[in-house]
Amino acid sequence: MNMRQFIILLLFVFFGIFHTTAFSAKCKVNDPDISNEYIGPCKNGLAHGNGIAKGRDEYRGEFFNGDVHGLGVYIWWPSSNWAGQRYEGEHKNGNWRGKGTLFLADGTIFEGNFLNGSLNGKGTIKFLDGRTFVGTFLNSTPDGFGIYTV
Repeated sequence: MNMRQFIILLLFVFFGIFHTTAFSAKCKVNDPDISNEYIGPCKNGLAHGNGIAKGRDEYRGEFFNGDVHGLGVYIWWPSSNWAGQRYEGEHKNGNWRGKGTLFLADGTIFEGNFLNGSLNGKGTIKFLDGRTFVGTFLNSTPDGFGIYTV
């Protein structure tokens, strides 16, 4: 690598770091619980692409026009009303929508299809003591046919 190539590479690295840190700080995240700090790409002043947003809670994943949107992990920290919970999966316009897994603080796990923050359609609940329910859900409540295993 000659000196000119080295300087060009150094400039790309510098501006890449500068863009990620300096410009991302100006990006707005629409969820107030994760809007204090944002690291990631920005489009028209809004978080857009893969990033990390922190506040009372934390989200790592995809954003679209400032909303949590796409695949990601949302974590509720100790100061949150849902402390100790974590959702991993699909989001749409700031809501859980699509396939995902919700880990509750007590060890209970909800897996399946989510719609507007609730398990809806086919899914599974796994309890810490080993019990499971596999079936259909409506607003995170078993609804219809299912198999309960003790």
